[in-house]
Amino acid sequence: MLFELPTPAEFNDIADEFPCEELKISEDDFSVFLNPAEFRRFSDESSIGTWRLHLQNRIYQTRTSYVIMKFLINKGIPDERWFAPGEKGGIKFYPDFEKEDYIRKAQFDYFADVYFLKLYSCLDSVGHLLNLCYDLQIAKPDFHRALNKLTGLRPELYFELKKIKDSESFIAFKHLRHGIAHNELPGHVSGFVHKVSENEYTLGAGRYTPTREIIRVGGEAIKAFLEVLRPIRKQMASETTSILPASKKKKPGK
Repeated sequence: MLFELPTPAEFNDIADEFPCEELKISEDDFSVFLNPAEFRRFSDESSIGTWRLHLQNRIYQTRTSYVIMKFLINKGIPDERWFAPGEKGGIKFYPDFEKEDYIRKAQFDYFADVYFLKLYSCLDSVGHLLNLCYDLQIAKPDFHRALNKLTGLRPELYFELKKIKDSESFIAFKHLRHGIAHNELPGHVSGFVHKVSENEYTLGAGRYTPTREIIRVGGEAIKAFLEVLRPIRKQMASETTSILPASKKKKPGK
């Protein structure tokens, strides 16, 4: 066994758990144009369209990774008991694994890395869009820089987004993503020698995040991302309606 992938039917069954419809990015999303100059408006509209497309593509890539992760967990990755005493002393890691479980776990780890990195990049795509729509003039936009810039410009939106950012599910999502990108990989066993003081060390099995905990945090993370989009969509819908000339406003029933 090298790789296991879901059949089209299996893929679609799992994909139904993912909020695809709610996460579709339409032309009505992120469409505030503050600059009245004709060419600047054309430039902004073109750039916003590009970043909407980037965001939608990253959402689809996130969904694919989620489906494959869930498919592999459903197949079985017995890592809840991820260490046990060895038969001849020491520690035996993954004591319940058969040969195919190691391959399945390696494949899961790959798609988990992709999932959290892509989902976090969705947030940064939102940061780019906020930067363009509100002319925040951030040289290197990301979600957090854009959020901080909204403090004085759109305080109600800022506080709604900050509440989500400070939520338990968002913090757990950020922690796993930062581990994958910058620190110890959460799905790998960390080092077993730990320095507890200047002259004291302990030996142990190290830290580890089981696959079911990773997929749980991943599911909560996509909900948190959806919560990020909701107040932004609401704010921008009201502002676009007030900014557009009468000829371009939506007519009732359209």
